[in-house]
Amino acid sequence: MTKEQLPGGGTVFGMGRRKSQRQLAKAELNQGISHLVQAATHAARGAGATVGPRVLAARDQV
Repeated sequence: MTKEQLPGGGTVFGMGRRKSQRQLAKAELNQGISHLVQAATHAARGAGATVGPRVLAARDQV
């Protein structure tokens, strides 16, 4: 086993290729968009669970 390798086959931190500013910005933007999509999905599920029974009850009243 060499100095740069860990037992699991990975490399030690800092030994890999450095990312450019553009690559870092793109990665952060993609991560932010992913978080927004997850939040929107979570909110939509909660709203559906809350509003769904009310809509069904309103339909029964009509």
